[in-house]
Formats: sequence, C-alpha cells, structure tokens
Amino acid sequence: GDENNKFYIKYLIARLAAFRNVWWSKGGVLYGKSPVRIRFLKEVLTASPFQEMSPDFSQMPKTFIFAKPGEHHMVYFTEDGKFEMDLLP
Repeated sequence: GDENNKFYIKYLIARLAAFRNVWWSKGGVLYGKSPVRIRFLKEVLTASPFQEMSPDFSQMPKTFIFAKPGEHHMVYFTEDGKFEMDLLP
C-alpha cells in the first residue's frame, strides 16, 4: 500500500544519496552502453502498467520486485548466480 511505497521511495533516495559522483548529479555526457541501457529501461517501463504497480518486499534482500500482482512483475536480482522463484500463486 501507500506506506510500503513511501518506505521504498525513502530507501531508494538513501541508496542513491550514497553515490555523489553519478552522471545524473553532475550532468554531462553518457559513455559506453549507458544510453542504450537507459533507452531500453524507458521502453520496458513505458510498455508496463507502471502506474498500477507497487513494490513487493516478499523476496528482499535478494531481489527488488515491482509488480501488478498476477499480471506484470519486474524483478531485479541483487546478486549474481542462479535463483528459483515461484511465478504462479
């Protein structure tokens, strides 16, 4: 719900604040694969029901999940390796 969303936003802000010398804080030119990756992320988010999705904290800290339960899930794995995850309830 809203309380989880507020927690998630505060968490992200705290994490991002730790990186003082990142491209979005200094401006400038992106190099390497960054522009392509950012464009891909924009395409993924644009194609998703983003406004209807919310954080799912059930698998933390190994994953960050943003979901419209039962319909659309985005999963970010925080560690390298093989993982198993139940996708159906």
